[in-house]
Amino acid sequence: MYKQKKIILIYSSQTKNDQFFKGILEAAGYCVELTHDKKSFFELLNKIIPDMIIFHLEGAELEDFELLVSVRSTHEFRHMKIIC
Repeated sequence: MYKQKKIILIYSSQTKNDQFFKGILEAAGYCVELTHDKKSFFELLNKIIPDMIIFHLEGAELEDFELLVSVRSTHEFRHMKIIC
């Protein structure tokens, strides 16, 4: 039986370690989508429903934290697994 890969969406305010983290997660069998801006983040959320969202907010601005709060406050993602 074919098992579908779990999808992880990563929103990152920095780009220096993104490919490293993406490679580790893909090697572990996950499908990883990576984004660095709010527009593409919401475009991906409209196309896919991830199993988990990772917010990598190193040196983040206030608007990055507001993005996290806005995602958590929506009905669809209220119980989503989110790592920050």
